[in-house]
Amino acid sequence: MNRSDKLRIDPHNERLRTVLADIDELPFLAIESDGSPFPQIITAKLEAFCLRARRLHDRLYTMN
Repeated sequence: MNRSDKLRIDPHNERLRTVLADIDELPFLAIESDGSPFPQIITAKLEAFCLRARRLHDRLYTMN
């Protein structure tokens, strides 16, 4: 989902519009797993995704 899709869901939410003003793509990560441990590169991608998602969450819910 990108910014315009998210804003289309709730077009009158000014707080959301403000938070997403400089964000084009929302965090997204697809991982396939067969149950084996993840290689180091997948673990790094997962950590980066979690960081991006957490930062967006904090921006959405800690704004004044």
